[in-house]
Amino acid sequence: MWAHLLIGRTLLETGESQKALTHFEAAREYPHNLGEGKHLLTREAHLDYFAGLALSQLGRDEEARQNWARAVADEGPIAWMTYYRAMSLRHLTAIPKLPEP
Repeated sequence: MWAHLLIGRTLLETGESQKALTHFEAAREYPHNLGEGKHLLTREAHLDYFAGLALSQLGRDEEARQNWARAVADEGPIAWMTYYRAMSLRHLTAIPKLPEP
């Protein structure tokens, strides 16, 4: 997970948003050869935040908002992940919603 996150962040900073998004999505998958899956209480606000950034850079604002909303909804104890919840909330309030059809 950490390797994909760091590679994705590097790609995001160099403007390769689609490749970055691929790594953020891959960070959510646990290899079967490890013999253990994702724990039910695994928190992923940081992945939601960075995936939202990549989607926003790709012009996919509604999907970005969905990722940020998921990060904000992650109501765990105050810890390092709280930073990504706060940053996601900041982005949610900065991007105007798309008009209803």
